Amino acid sequence: MKQKNLVIAVLAVIVILIAFVVMKNGNKGAQVEDPLANQALSTEDPFDIVFDYYSPWRDAVEAVETSPYLEGLQNEPLLSERLRERIIASETSGEVDPVLCQDTPPQKFTARIVSEYDDMIRILVKAKDPSLTAFATFNIKKHNDGWFIDDIICDTGGEVPPEREFTFEKEGFLLKDVPEPLNSDNWHLIFEEDGEPGHFVPLLFSETTTCITNNGTESTCDPNSFAQATKAHVYGQMTELGAEVSKVEFK
Repeated sequence: MKQKNLVIAVLAVIVILIAFVVMKNGNKGAQVEDPLANQALSTEDPFDIVFDYYSPWRDAVEAVETSPYLEGLQNEPLLSERLRERIIASETSGEVDPVLCQDTPPQKFTARIVSEYDDMIRILVKAKDPSLTAFATFNIKKHNDGWFIDDIICDTGGEVPPEREFTFEKEGFLLKDVPEPLNSDNWHLIFEEDGEPGHFVPLLFSETTTCITNNGTESTCDPNSFAQATKAHVYGQMTELGAEVSKVEFK
């Protein structure tokens, strides 16, 4: 009887072990692999991601001695795999430029958000020259804690989505005495982004820029009267050179 009970106990242990192994392997098989596991990501601001790709591409198109493909820009790791393959194929396809979306590289351009979701921001890039009517829309997708360029959609002259009032709106501190490589001829706004300090943008003022004091008085901005490290809320439009300032509210 003791021997029989021992055999039963051993068999029970074996059954438990087999069930554990099967369950473990089954759980492994049920795990879904991350299709973006190898995708390069950036924690930079989506505007910076767009400018840092569009500007070098534009410069390489304009240059006589090189091209975006010779510079290797078609292999940018922040591009999605399918977008990278499409840009590579465009080198010999004869189609419209896949990044500028036109044959003439714009001398100056602006960018603005046309739609924003939890996991994606769509940024439209357009030449400031009104004769260049084509534009590119960058789909900047979020994955984990970073961003990548999922797609670039060209529109060669269709209807431009309506303007958002401001594409740049941040609160921070005004500084002009800034270290290189920043240009100390310009005022900069130093601000936080997602709780991370040290972000900055050059500020471009015009005769129409309005300044509002902390008591509500409005006047045309005179940057020469600004004081270092003044706290301000800045509204404007993003360009490749910085933020074209529409309004400054001093705090």
